Amino acid sequence: MKKILIIALVIILGLLSYIYVFKTEETEIKLPSAENIVEIKISRKNVDNNIKYDKPEDIAKIIEDFQTMIKTKQDSISDAPNVPDWFLIKFVHKTGGESNLYVYEKEDVYYIEQPYEGIWILEKNPQTWLEGQD
Repeated sequence: MKKILIIALVIILGLLSYIYVFKTEETEIKLPSAENIVEIKISRKNVDNNIKYDKPEDIAKIIEDFQTMIKTKQDSISDAPNVPDWFLIKFVHKTGGESNLYVYEKEDVYYIEQPYEGIWILEKNPQTWLEGQD
């Protein structure tokens, strides 16, 4: 009887360890819905020129572009990316407050970094709305 209990305990511990090590990671970026945003502010590192989007259709387009991303295995471990140049995207919420994302380009690939949440590859080129050409 003891042998069966020990084997069952080992199997249960092994199964729990497997689930813990290989658990599925959250791959979705945490974004507010377009309806809950009143304005998107975009600023570039060390540049005073800010771009603002406050039309619902512009906000919806930008949020839509963020829906096509691939999660990387990199972690976000700081308030801002450790790259020479980046864009700060501020979402101003209807309920008050803001949330931030960073966009940067490295080796012809655009990355989205959400502080302390993760880093994603942006599949669509964001250059038009980053530069205010939308």
